[in-house]
Amino acid sequence: MRKANRLNAQYDCPLFCMAIHHSRKPNKKFQRHEKCSANAATSVATYMWRLLEENSYSNDAMSESRANHDELGRRHPKSEEKTFMAHITRRMLHVIIAIAVLGLASLGVPDQVSGQLTFDVFVDPHAVVSGGTIGFTFAGDKFVGSVQGDGVGILYQTDLHGGNLKLFAPEMNVPSGNFASEHCIASSPGLGGFPLWDIYVGAGTGVLHISHDGAKSDLFVSGLKGPVQSIRFDTVGTFGHDMLVGTYFGTVYRINSAGIPTLLADFSELVEGMDVAPLGAGFGPFNGKLIVVSETWGLVRAISPTGGYTILNQNNPIPTPESISFVPGDLGASGSSVEGFYESNYYSNVVKANASQFASLKGDAIITSELGVRTIWRMHWNGLGFDITKIGDTPDQAEEGLFVTPAMLSGNVCPPTRPSPPEWCEPFCKDGQKKWPRTVQEH
Repeated sequence: MRKANRLNAQYDCPLFCMAIHHSRKPNKKFQRHEKCSANAATSVATYMWRLLEENSYSNDAMSESRANHDELGRRHPKSEEKTFMAHITRRMLHVIIAIAVLGLASLGVPDQVSGQLTFDVFVDPHAVVSGGTIGFTFAGDKFVGSVQGDGVGILYQTDLHGGNLKLFAPEMNVPSGNFASEHCIASSPGLGGFPLWDIYVGAGTGVLHISHDGAKSDLFVSGLKGPVQSIRFDTVGTFGHDMLVGTYFGTVYRINSAGIPTLLADFSELVEGMDVAPLGAGFGPFNGKLIVVSETWGLVRAISPTGGYTILNQNNPIPTPESISFVPGDLGASGSSVEGFYESNYYSNVVKANASQFASLKGDAIITSELGVRTIWRMHWNGLGFDITKIGDTPDQAEEGLFVTPAMLSGNVCPPTRPSPPEWCEPFCKDGQKKWPRTVQEH
């Protein structure tokens, strides 16, 4: 970090300074600067390449070909003598170089249009927790979130309208080992053998399982290659309704309800956000595939259920993408005000954009940028390729995001107790044998 401080004085580039401080979250004064000069970016990139050479860091990830992969490839194992912190230092340099390169005016950044999304504060959890807002998930009768930190007292819950704020599972100890003490979080929709609306939290190189009421916990899976950065459940079915996990080291897994992981891809590049493209979503030949974003180089990849991946935006990278969520085709159909897009807005709160703002974007991917630009992007299949356009800005620094859909609001009993079309309870209220109904209490 001492070298970083000297660099800050030498290169007056807010975007670069922000990347240097990424492990502690960027200083807010840097977030007011939207652009870094091309000259400064070039100087930074040159300096960092020299620093890499002087310290004899492995350049395997940077020199790796980013060509499309048809099947899962093999890589030479990294030296066992490298420490975890040395790997993180190298990864930080990768992020710095990537941001510096993205700062060049001639890179060909996604199309810029006037922003249109607006957000309201849904909840500020700091009456019961400290630390910046990181994870956020829908859990049937409540929302559960995480803040930056380790140990006890980093999880909170609210009702479906942001009220009744309190700690969730206050006695549960969330292990350390995650980059910058960021713990992603997800709730299981009750498919594929997973219990309904239980909570799963990234915990180092594993995933912590907590019961829906917060009373019990166990380590669901451990020993993954890299700290867990992202968790999603497959509600589409193309991945067998498994849990999907991305790590800091760029490995992506599908994990069944027995906690058995299967490696899908390894591209040695930080995985932040992921979601499965719905069938019939209009995402071209990539419907049903797992779409992941990588903060380091701004690439979006489509991963097949059997492994292997394809890069979707090779020539049109997105600056520091943090989260990706697909707009549901039936978004807004329930008429409930709970529907909409929710985003952890580091440091302060969780914000929400109502469902009506996404009426013309159904089936598209919504991608948020974390550092510098704080932009919200729409990724749309035009029949030949992808259009990536700006549709708004996050109030502050984006972390985890998700849509709440009619299916998620169909109730804890299937079919729903209130009048509603039967398809609203799919896929959350059926399995292959259609043996439901089921309730939260059953699990």
